[in-house]
Amino acid sequence: LASFVLDKAGLEPSFVDGGIIPDINTNAQHRAGKYFIAELDESDGTIVKYSPDILVINNLEEDHIDHYKNGMPDLVKTFNQEIAQSKKVLINNDNAGTALLSGNFITFGLKDADYTAKNVDSETIEIFHNGCLLTTIKTQLAGIHNVYNTLAVVAALNEAGVELKKIAQYFYPFTGMGRRFQKVCEFNGITVYDDYAHHPTEIKAALQAAASKFGKENVVAVFQPHRFTRLQSLWKEFLTAFENAGRVIVTDVYAASEDSIEGINGENFAAELSCEYVSGNMQDVARKLMPSLKKGDVVIGLGAGTITNLGKELCKLETILK
Repeated sequence: LASFVLDKAGLEPSFVDGGIIPDINTNAQHRAGKYFIAELDESDGTIVKYSPDILVINNLEEDHIDHYKNGMPDLVKTFNQEIAQSKKVLINNDNAGTALLSGNFITFGLKDADYTAKNVDSETIEIFHNGCLLTTIKTQLAGIHNVYNTLAVVAALNEAGVELKKIAQYFYPFTGMGRRFQKVCEFNGITVYDDYAHHPTEIKAALQAAASKFGKENVVAVFQPHRFTRLQSLWKEFLTAFENAGRVIVTDVYAASEDSIEGINGENFAAELSCEYVSGNMQDVARKLMPSLKKGDVVIGLGAGTITNLGKELCKLETILK
């Protein structure tokens, strides 16, 4: 979002992001402007190789246990090291995980923070700094997680000295990142989306946004668990992540080079969640899913693996069946 806004405002930012940015059609570029934006990945600990002028931490939750063997304590240690070598640190004051971090912070959140937001349920969000109205941002992004994203970007750009009045208009054209609630196709009144969400909190956020936009009863969530270790360690959290879906289908686990773990699989997870289980590759999943879809359904593929191909396979089937 920050990369998109600065680019559209003509500030020629350089950036490296985790997904394809709409309209710019790339995840990275080197330009002449003075701003460089990077989406850093904590999964393997290499985040500590960077010393940013402004570090933004939107949330902190247990994940990547293949690297952080002791869970949250190891994550917190890594983030505290990164915080110590950053000039300014902005954190989400509403996230429980960030409360475990140490340092001098600039906070953002919906209450009791340096940067706050009001009218969060509308397209027009009012953003305040130290209690005073800073700017008004119009956005078409759905979901409370996108309110936090917008708030974080405004706070970071303000701290960087960007004139907000020159960039505020460029928030609304942003439609989201590739593989972030990305519309794949539409046929017979059925809409198919692809979302990279593979952590319980990400899934909750994606489904909450979908339910608020389309109605829970129309949301069909197709979940491909990503890594056996993640499904095992966050099993209970995953069980509560699908409350905003009217229908849930679970596929086989995408191993991502991991060995299987006895009892940790899509079939057993679906049984405990009391939802449908569909085995096989994405062609198989699409073939088994297609006959049960009806007009008004909003299908959302969730996961970081081959689930991204589900929408394409459904669209192929629709063309063949015409």
